[in-house]
Amino acid sequence: MKRVIMFTLLSFSLHAGGVTNLSVTEKNQILENSQINEATVRQGEINVKGDSTLLDVQVGDAQSQNLISATTIEHSELQQGGLDVNGSKLLHTEILVNNQLLESHIKTGSHVKQGTVKITDNGEIKESSFSLSNTINGATIDNTTLSQSEIIVEHSTVEGLTFTGVHTITNESESISIINSDVTQGKLSVIGNSSLTNSTIDMQSNIEDTAISNSSVDLCSIYLSSGANVNGANIHGECSMTESTIVGANVTQGSVVVY
Repeated sequence: MKRVIMFTLLSFSLHAGGVTNLSVTEKNQILENSQINEATVRQGEINVKGDSTLLDVQVGDAQSQNLISATTIEHSELQQGGLDVNGSKLLHTEILVNNQLLESHIKTGSHVKQGTVKITDNGEIKESSFSLSNTINGATIDNTTLSQSEIIVEHSTVEGLTFTGVHTITNESESISIINSDVTQGKLSVIGNSSLTNSTIDMQSNIEDTAISNSSVDLCSIYLSSGANVNGANIHGECSMTESTIVGANVTQGSVVVY
């Protein structure tokens, strides 16, 4: 078996320090006829760890891009444009990310994440703006776990966040297939002793021309644990499926679960 391990990214990781007035633009690409096998690939990942603070930082612009095209992904873990705030602060920060996975085959136990935002371990986000665009076009998804624009707030605080997530699975010329897979679009989880206040979250999910079989699909759902505080949050989800076929699958749209 051929093994190809690729790390193609422009990312930064901050630990035990501070960054102020930083501007970062990025363009990361894995192009035609590449193979990703038994590998971990991260494009445009932002990690803020420990006792760290980001203040007045801008990441990305209209030209920034994380792109994988005409690639076979097998037995691998792929992340595009992720944000992980672990025990740190992100203040007055703007993030603009465009993730694209085009004409590719994703299969055999792979895990793909586009635009995942995680705030954990007493992390804090305040007065910030995130705009994430995630596109899968012309792909075959088989025996894969896939998520787009998922927000996870766990034992942390989010206040004054404006979040826009647009996520699409489509094919411009013919139908694509999702087989034996778990697909999540626009999922918001507020877990444990967490707080989400005075924030606006807008999720737009769209699956077009897709045949879904023996799979689980969860679109624009909200999960709140009993210890979470959600106050003054405006959450809007618009989910659609067009010209798609569903056979032997579980599909959930816009659920609100409090547990």
